[in-house]
Amino acid sequence: MMKGSIKKALPHLAGFIALLAVFIWCAASVYASPSVRKTEYEGAGKIEVTFKSAVRYGSVAVKVKDHTGKNYRTKVIDKDRNDLEFLILNYKSGRNYSFRISGIRKPSEKSWGNVTGTVRIPSPYELPKIKKVSGDVMDREVEFEFDSPVQWKKASVTILLNGRNIVRRIVKKDRDEIEVKVYSLTKGKTYRYIVKGVRRKGGSKYYTVSGTFTA
Repeated sequence: MMKGSIKKALPHLAGFIALLAVFIWCAASVYASPSVRKTEYEGAGKIEVTFKSAVRYGSVAVKVKDHTGKNYRTKVIDKDRNDLEFLILNYKSGRNYSFRISGIRKPSEKSWGNVTGTVRIPSPYELPKIKKVSGDVMDREVEFEFDSPVQWKKASVTILLNGRNIVRRIVKKDRDEIEVKVYSLTKGKTYRYIVKGVRRKGGSKYYTVSGTFTA
């Protein structure tokens, strides 16, 4: 009677052990996986993934697909202890992409994990988007950073406080940002900005972008 019961239980026990092994492997993989601090599109299909802490690489690979489920070939072009850059080959603009980086782990872990995330490659015909405004009260400078490469034509920046423009001059503008010098900047105060003469790289029309920021 005892032998028969044990024999019947063996397949269930084997299944449980296999399931437990898979669970332990998955848990180790998740724990070994680094966390993403930010993902940025840098233009021409290049994506930069920055991690919250240092990482180590094995046979690293990146898989990418768009919102329709179509897979895209990729190429890792640079990696270091804090970030990884890869290219999406033959990409289409104006689409959202999901990616999976394998062969990566935290330095303290032995198991290899993976990292997943999403990124949008905007169409050059979309309105430019300012992703970050940084105000330096001491140096009296304000920097506007865009979410993708841009082009300029007769650029101008207005920053208003109580209806008065505080911008003295543009001190720098390049492929993804513009920086201005202001007469004064007060910490904690909210300002309205207007940036003119900017378009996404490859676009046909120059736009005006506006918004607010707090110094």
